[in-house]
Amino acid sequence: MGINSNVIAQYSFAKSNRLVFTPVHEAGALLVFNQQRSDINNQYIIDLSSINAGFGLYYRYTFSYFTAIEASVTYYRVEGADRFVKDKTPKSNGWYRYIRNLSFRTDVVEAAAHFDVHAKKYQPFKLDKHRWTPYISGGVGVVYFNPKANYEGKWYSLQPLGTEGQGRPGYSPKYARTVWAAPVRLGIKANLTDHVNLQYFFGYTFVGTDYLDDVSTVYADPKDLDDLTAAIAMRADEVIGEEYYGRITAPGEQRGDPGDKDGYWTMGISLSFKLTSSTGRIKCARWR
Repeated sequence: MGINSNVIAQYSFAKSNRLVFTPVHEAGALLVFNQQRSDINNQYIIDLSSINAGFGLYYRYTFSYFTAIEASVTYYRVEGADRFVKDKTPKSNGWYRYIRNLSFRTDVVEAAAHFDVHAKKYQPFKLDKHRWTPYISGGVGVVYFNPKANYEGKWYSLQPLGTEGQGRPGYSPKYARTVWAAPVRLGIKANLTDHVNLQYFFGYTFVGTDYLDDVSTVYADPKDLDDLTAAIAMRADEVIGEEYYGRITAPGEQRGDPGDKDGYWTMGISLSFKLTSSTGRIKCARWR
């Protein structure tokens, strides 16, 4: 009986003294490359003409081997132009986009909360084991955007103008410039040191608007617009004669696709730094 009690006590001590997971707090900065997907760029996954760089800050709390939550704020520059279309074959989709000849840019600020799921056991800032993992992430947040276009050397904010008639009698209200966002990511986390973590991800952010590029529905009647708005809303005359664009850009003709919401691809790399003082704890032995 004494021998059994001693064996049980030793087993209990060894089991209770194993290293177990401790929640970890960290903060980091990221560099991200993005490409918008909207009515002005909806044909290609990779379009070098519209790739831009952005940056952000985030806080992450890893509360188990397999899960973490994150809060982030990220800035992007998003832009696109019909003139970069590759296929200008007459009557093709690219040809109509080339004739449309619209362009835009917008600064985007995204604030989001993310939930990460790790593919395998992962302990942040631990070097001997569980030091890396693939992961998938989903989030929810908001984005602020303000599309602009360059006309005769000056940049104009497009939402106040109402290029599709928004805000005028007989037309829809002006669209909101702050909308919901849903970023999704697939990536890898890895510990470089016991205080520094590296992360790489590829993702896509869905946004609750079709006006990221200020293009969504149909051409407004230029008689209902002021001269500046009418000139910015229809720019086919800058690239081709009226005999080609007259019917295509007539009032009520398609300018965009309201059924296909906008968004942007992201590819990022980040470094985070440990805010907590330890990555594990030893349980105290319990003697019975």
